[in-house]
Amino acid sequence: MPIRRAFTLVVCVGCAGQLDDSWLDELRAVVRLFPHGMLVSTSCLLGSGYCTTRPGAGVIAMLQPCALDRSPAGRARWIGPITDDGDVADVCDWIVRGKWSSGALPARLRHPLAQLSYASRRN
Repeated sequence: MPIRRAFTLVVCVGCAGQLDDSWLDELRAVVRLFPHGMLVSTSCLLGSGYCTTRPGAGVIAMLQPCALDRSPAGRARWIGPITDDGDVADVCDWIVRGKWSSGALPARLRHPLAQLSYASRRN
């Protein structure tokens, strides 16, 4: 049973990302399990300059824990690139488990921005 914490999951559906509609359906189904979850799709999370220069393809996502009034509650968790059905399944499992640390994601889904954020908090 999913926990009752609030969050917003933002998923890039533009730029270099190649979001399969079935992936969005899977993410939507998981978010609906949470009474205070919200899914947002956007054309770009990081700016077209980033997307055109990064190596590889895939979809970038970001999970922002929130208070019930939708105000941010902690730092955002960057996810991706999401490149196949297995990645989507792992992201969905990670959301359902409710332990939203970047370290709880498989290494291939730990976006480089998550590593920079972690390093900056330790300095």
